[in-house]
Amino acid sequence: MQSTRHTLLLMRHGEVENPRHVVYSDLPGFHLSAGGRAQAAAA
Repeated sequence: MQSTRHTLLLMRHGEVENPRHVVYSDLPGFHLSAGGRAQAAAA
């Protein structure tokens, strides 16, 4: 039996401006908040 090695990368999006708590999934117009931009820069 052959062993195959795989790599799995997990990523999380940063904080989003979403005051109405809309499930935005694929909807346009939801951008990272200032906190989300800071999270992305730190990653």
